[in-house]
Amino acid sequence: GLAPATLQLYFAAIRSFFEIHYYPLRMRRGDYPKGESLGVKVATKEAILKALNNKHTRNKKTINAMVLFLKDSGLRVSDARLFNYGDISERLKRGDEFISLKTITQKQKTVAKTFIGYEAIHAIKINMGARQQGSRHVPPENLTDKSPLFRTWQSGKVKRILRNSFSSVIRSAFLRVNEPNITAHSLRKYVQTNLERGGVNVNWIDQI
Repeated sequence: GLAPATLQLYFAAIRSFFEIHYYPLRMRRGDYPKGESLGVKVATKEAILKALNNKHTRNKKTINAMVLFLKDSGLRVSDARLFNYGDISERLKRGDEFISLKTITQKQKTVAKTFIGYEAIHAIKINMGARQQGSRHVPPENLTDKSPLFRTWQSGKVKRILRNSFSSVIRSAFLRVNEPNITAHSLRKYVQTNLERGGVNVNWIDQI
C-alpha cells in the first residue's frame, strides 16, 4: 500500500546496507518495486495521437517532432536534447524510413543503441524545413551539422533546448489534451512496454 517513491527509497536503503557489508544484492528485473507514481503513467497510443492532433497547439511542428522522437527512441530528454542535425542529416536527405541512433547516456554513462522510425523522421523533416524557412518572429536558420536537433530561440540566437524546457514542452502538450499524468518519461516507458509486449530480448531492451 505504499507509494512507489517510498518503495524505491526503502529498496535503495536495503541495497546500500548489503553493499556496505560487502554482500551486494543481485537483483533481477522482476525483483524491483513495482507501481506507477503520479506523472509517470505509461503513455498510450490514444494519448499520443491526441497530443499530436491537437489543432490548438502552438509550435505544433516542433512539438510533434519532439514527442515522436521520444516515442520512438525511448531516450531520456537529457540524452535526446544533445543530438545535432548532423547526426542524422545524411540519412534524412537519403530518405531512410528507419534511422539507428547511438549515444552515451548522461545519467549512467552507458551506450544506448536505439532508433527512430518513419513518423519521427517525417516530423523532424517538417520541423527542420520550418526552421530553414523562418517565421514572422524568427528569421530563417542556416542549418549546419552542429545545429541542435531541438532548439530554443533566445536573444536572437539559436540555442540547444534545456532539459527542463524539453520536459515542460512535452508535459504541456499532454496537459492541453487532458492527460495530466503523462510526461516525457511516460514516452520512455511506452517504448519499454511495447518492446516487452513484442517479446524482445531483455538484453536488447536494456541497450535501447
